[in-house]
Amino acid sequence: MAGQRCTSYYPKYELHTNEIANDWTDLEELIDKVNNSGTYFYDSLETILNTNTFIEHWAAMNLFANLDSYIGSGHNYFVYHDTLSDKFEWISWDVNESFGNFNMGMTTTQIKNLSMFYVSSPSSSRPLVQKMLTNATYKNLLINTFCQWLQYDFSNAALDGKVDSLANAIRADVYADTKKFFTNTQFEDNLNMDINVPGTPGGSDIIGIKSFFTERRAALITELFNNGCYVGLEENVAADNLLIAYPNPATNQVTIEFTSGKKENSISIYNASGRTVINKLSDEPFEYIDISELPNGLYLIRVNESTSIKVQKIK
Repeated sequence: MAGQRCTSYYPKYELHTNEIANDWTDLEELIDKVNNSGTYFYDSLETILNTNTFIEHWAAMNLFANLDSYIGSGHNYFVYHDTLSDKFEWISWDVNESFGNFNMGMTTTQIKNLSMFYVSSPSSSRPLVQKMLTNATYKNLLINTFCQWLQYDFSNAALDGKVDSLANAIRADVYADTKKFFTNTQFEDNLNMDINVPGTPGGSDIIGIKSFFTERRAALITELFNNGCYVGLEENVAADNLLIAYPNPATNQVTIEFTSGKKENSISIYNASGRTVINKLSDEPFEYIDISELPNGLYLIRVNESTSIKVQKIK
């Protein structure tokens, strides 16, 4: 096996262990399970790959728009066979193309709005993520990873201070560098916003770091909302309460009916970012709510901060 089938992998992979033995059998087994397990894909993959850590690497590459990785170019990772667990571990490296520097032909707007389910085209060229996305367990794990990170870690509040700290650490050397590609003003501006530099490789727009956090987060919050994750907003349906909304989807008006046992009830509607867009009090068990001025999308209606329901606004 090591002298026959593995030869087709020589142009694509490099051995960094077992170079003397030239043993490719464990890599062949991993590739075989990814490609040929059929309906047993989940059970088969679980025996050979640490899928939890792989999904975290996958989410991180997507979150920071590092497309010079497995999800984009197919480069810049190790797969290491840990003989203690007898599973492969995924190791990412060379992540200098984050923030959309390697753009796969996309505009800055497309990069910032990259779907969390993005797979390089053709998707068959990335069989691991392609097949994991068709498996409900793996897809939900990916969604939950994004949901948790945006809830606690991926925000301007969490990351802007780190950007400032790193900028302070290198600023004197950047200013002193007489051979740098950009001006000091561009360095400072690009910490906060996109800059336009004609003639630069890959295009003229360079994504700003802090603005990237803001815009990438907003795009993913909307996508997560559509997949059952409410960043900064928890849906909690009380068992002893009733809340219905109709029509759903709605265009200009939605009617809600509820039981709460209270004489006066607080009704709030939140958008996908968790911001309150409508807030009113009601002393009736039903309300007609005008949503004609709201943008299309999914909203969460909450009564008395306890019972909630999703409603879609359409044209």
